[in-house]
Amino acid sequence: MTVLAYPPITEQSFPVALPPRRFAAQLDLLADMGLPVIPLAVAVSQTGPGIAVTFDGGHRQLYTLAYPLLASRGLVATVYMMTGHISSLDPLPDGGQAMSWAMLRELSQAGWTIGSQGVRPTRLTTLAEGTLAEELRASRKALEDGLGTPCPHFCPPWGDMDQRVLTAIRAAGYMTAALTLTRRHPLRAVPGIVARVGISRETGWWRFRLKVRGWALESRRRAPGPPETLSPGR
Repeated sequence: MTVLAYPPITEQSFPVALPPRRFAAQLDLLADMGLPVIPLAVAVSQTGPGIAVTFDGGHRQLYTLAYPLLASRGLVATVYMMTGHISSLDPLPDGGQAMSWAMLRELSQAGWTIGSQGVRPTRLTTLAEGTLAEELRASRKALEDGLGTPCPHFCPPWGDMDQRVLTAIRAAGYMTAALTLTRRHPLRAVPGIVARVGISRETGWWRFRLKVRGWALESRRRAPGPPETLSPGR
C-alpha cells in the first residue's frame, strides 16, 4: 500500500503544481501497472498492493480538473481541508482559492475522503495547549457538521508536528495523521501515522514507478529525524 501526496492540479505554472494531462497519464500508468487506486480508509487498513491519492489545501481546480479525471476512471481520492478557507475568497497559502461547501459535499457523496488540515494555515507546534486543542476540535467539528460524515483523518500544515501535537491530534478524536516521510523515517512505525510519498512536477516516469511500488529512493543527504520523543519505543 502506498499513499501519494499530490500538489495542486492546475494548468497554471506554479512551481509545485502538476498539469492535468500529466496527472491523467499517471492514473493510467497505475492501471497499466495493476495497482488499484483505493480509498484512504482501505489503504490504512491493509498491507497489500494499492494506491491512495491525497491532496492538501483543497484548491478549486481540484474540483474542476482533478475530480473529473478521477471520476471518469471510477476512482476517488482524499483532500485535507483548512476549514477557515472553505467557501472563502481569501487565497490559500500557496495561491488560489479553496473549494466551496457545495463542492466538498459533492466530493463526499461521490466517495471521496475529506480530512482536516486545521482551521487556518499555522504551524501547530507554535500554538499554546488550549489554542492547539481548539484548532483541532473546531476544524473537525466544522467538517462533520458541514458534510454530515465523520472526520477521522488529519494532516498537519507543512508537516509541522512533534510529540505534543501528535498527542493533541489523538485527543481531538482523529485516527490518523498524514505526513510525507522518507522510506526509513522512524515515524513510519508510530501507530496512526499515514506515511505519504510526495509527487511533484519534477517526478519523472522512472521515479514515479519506483515511488508507487514503495521503492522511493532515499536522498543522499540524510533527512532530519523527528524529535526523540516521537521515535518508536520512546
